[in-house]
Amino acid sequence: MAVAALILRKQLVAKASDITVFEKSATHYYQPAFTMVSGGLLGSKEEDVVRTSTGLVHRPAASVFDEQINLVPDEITEFDPNQNKVMTSNGKSYTYDYLIVACGNKLRYDLVEGAVDALNDPQSGVGSMYDFTYAKKINQLRANFKGGKIIATQPPMPIKCAGAPQKWVYLCEEAMRNELHQTAVSKAISPHFEYDVTKVDDQKKKVHFKKIGSKASKNEVIIESYDMLHLVPPQRPHESVAKASFSNDAGYVDVHKYTLQSTRFENVFSLGDCSSLPTSRTAAAVFAQSPILVHNLEKVMTGNKHEIKELYDGYASCPIFVGDKKLILAEFLYDGQISETFGRFVDQRTPRMFFYYLKRYIFPYVYWNYVPRAQWFGRDGFMPPAFFSSTSSNSTSGQKVKKNSH
Repeated sequence: MAVAALILRKQLVAKASDITVFEKSATHYYQPAFTMVSGGLLGSKEEDVVRTSTGLVHRPAASVFDEQINLVPDEITEFDPNQNKVMTSNGKSYTYDYLIVACGNKLRYDLVEGAVDALNDPQSGVGSMYDFTYAKKINQLRANFKGGKIIATQPPMPIKCAGAPQKWVYLCEEAMRNELHQTAVSKAISPHFEYDVTKVDDQKKKVHFKKIGSKASKNEVIIESYDMLHLVPPQRPHESVAKASFSNDAGYVDVHKYTLQSTRFENVFSLGDCSSLPTSRTAAAVFAQSPILVHNLEKVMTGNKHEIKELYDGYASCPIFVGDKKLILAEFLYDGQISETFGRFVDQRTPRMFFYYLKRYIFPYVYWNYVPRAQWFGRDGFMPPAFFSSTSSNSTSGQKVKKNSH
């Protein structure tokens, strides 16, 4: 969505219909809001969540793109970058001049034995904030919880927004401290590192873990009882991406970490979860990556590839809810280097109500109302970065985005 809007703003195509977007889902989700759904910020009753989610969490996919863009309700099943061609699930093939791969990661609940059945069983004590339906379920489990043992899992990296599993845990409590580790201890939350969930047995209310890491014993299994289980799924590249010749051995699109251009095909770019970029997979990261990608795409399209700039510094942000209407706004660059937008004024390690309201109200509004019109540039706000000069004085470049449905 963000990249397509920025391409139109830069007028890189003669007409919007020259852009083809493959999106199999008729519904577009603001995925950062799944945390708010699962943690009760949109209400504890099912009817309240359904009411408040409409427009804030999800809208029709067609409403977030320029109405003239060629939006194909299908998914790509095969990439052939040598022939500049893609194939879709309905058997059709499409050729391209330039390709941007931004299909995210695939949630693999199926890799955990018993997980899918437990999640789909309305009577089970298992939910997950990484899927809208399962997020609503874990919210109900949280709201109706009468006491007992809660287990929350987190698989090995890479996953979408690595801080998200902690957010749900902290939203289940009201007390907090200035640092997350102190918060965990104060709330009788016991973190256990280097364990990976392998099986869910909801009939017996047991969850199985294997020990991972350098000190793990072979075939070591730990079994824990639970009354409520928040399950974060293993996440993998989509098969179509993993087997493509532009991807690395791990299955991610192999791109230059500073330019977002493929290391193997100059007309291929990628960003977000499906790329090899060694940074956190968050919405803020994508907003930082998008204008850089479009800038460098323009240089390739205009025959000025020598002007491609190494601009992406790994910026990502993880807003962490800690309860009591406060939030820690963590921002960082490559190698975990701290880079705080408001650091000149406040210590962002301290939970603050201002950050809570940014995350709860401002960011969703910006996402739905300014990102589709190429009017939002992440931490640069409404002002495009210096390298991103627009060819039009009209910031929307004549885009006709369909009126958002609420």
